[in-house]
Amino acid sequence: MILKIPSLRGRPIWAIILTIGKLLEYDIKHQTHLVENLHLYFNYGGSIQDAAKAAALTQSGFKYRFKKICEVSGFNLKDPDKRFDLQMALKIWCITRGSENLPNS
Repeated sequence: MILKIPSLRGRPIWAIILTIGKLLEYDIKHQTHLVENLHLYFNYGGSIQDAAKAAALTQSGFKYRFKKICEVSGFNLKDPDKRFDLQMALKIWCITRGSENLPNS
């Protein structure tokens, strides 16, 4: 019997989830909330101002975290395929941890 792994756009789901793995590890090690901040960024349509407000941060504080997200993960958010993978990974992450604590989930 062959195990069939669900896929999305030809990539296994687990590979998409692993895209946020470095951020999750960083959050645990440093007690930060970078994954949640990235989630807010996408949920507010890429608006730093709105995401910062939702995170109760200043815009400069959110920009610092956003820079740290890109630095830790190596993400290039100008790549539409990477943005799609990240958004899917974040949706799955929200489902698995319960999204009631995150706005606009």
